[in-house]
Amino acid sequence: MAADRVYNEGEIEEFGNDYDQPKPFEDDERPYRTLEQWYLTSEKDPESRAALPELKFKRNQVLCGRLQGNTKEIPPIDVKIPVEGYQISVDFTEETRGLWIATKKAWYWLHRCHESQDEIHQITRAKFGLMSNLIDIFKEGSYFDTSHCNLSPKEVHQKLSCLDDSVFETYKQNRDDDESLIFQEPFDYTLLTDQGGITLLKHHLGDLFPGLMIESKFWEELKKITERKRGTAKWTPDQFRASAELA
Repeated sequence: MAADRVYNEGEIEEFGNDYDQPKPFEDDERPYRTLEQWYLTSEKDPESRAALPELKFKRNQVLCGRLQGNTKEIPPIDVKIPVEGYQISVDFTEETRGLWIATKKAWYWLHRCHESQDEIHQITRAKFGLMSNLIDIFKEGSYFDTSHCNLSPKEVHQKLSCLDDSVFETYKQNRDDDESLIFQEPFDYTLLTDQGGITLLKHHLGDLFPGLMIESKFWEELKKITERKRGTAKWTPDQFRASAELA
């Protein structure tokens, strides 16, 4: 195999199932595949880099990366996958949580990005990390449930926060297993209200938590805050990186 060869998506089938990963769920006939060192570029400008979209990919966009074999003996191969019009999916299960892209041929799980993608990817990491935090708060079957919909974003943040370092450390050391969990900071409230978090939540949380979008104090207050702050807050890459690390 030539080390410098880049395979098109259709050519991956030449290797049989060498690059198809085990499936925890048999809910789709398309194989699961894992991409490392990935980056998002354009057919027209291969040197460019773009942030992952909140929903659908733009015209001529291509996802490149190193496709991982399903055993250590199978070397990774470089691939490029046209993704125009496809949609970002977010898996919230413990086994396969993360960002996925489903093409007509396969599901691709995005692991570590390429260094050339790193700075611009901090925006995506921060926003989807925020969404993951909120899912943990709202999901049923955890310490928290959809009763949080009846609180404003600020009220939820304050209720679940423990910002005093010494108090938080004492709490962690003495908490009983069945005691309600609190966080030093449950989610990045500033990111949620400054950076259009409402759009992301609408795209990806609406199906999971219908009650969040219907007569919900959390949702109504977030819309008001977002409208009031629209276009006023400019974040630096370092701010997005710090937020991603918080999540």
